[in-house]
Amino acid sequence: MEGTPVDFDLNLFKRKIMEIDGVVDVHDLHVWSLTQGKPAMTAHISTRNPTKTLKSVTKYCRKLGIYHSTIQVENLLDKEAMVSFVNCK
Repeated sequence: MEGTPVDFDLNLFKRKIMEIDGVVDVHDLHVWSLTQGKPAMTAHISTRNPTKTLKSVTKYCRKLGIYHSTIQVENLLDKEAMVSFVNCK
């Protein structure tokens, strides 16, 4: 059955992502394991620096052994882009 690995602290993971420079919010965060030892994650991250945030969060995921990650970055500084999609909150 799919689910967050029992040895994975999702709250700590979210707090560490929130500490990354430029990150304003993390939501729709999911970490699960389809097979033992191979976790995957998805997240929506609101940020002031999308490129830097994407690189930093991806690097942090790899450090924890998460090699399959899907990260939707929401640029808080691009006002035109903000009106072109619906904020998922």
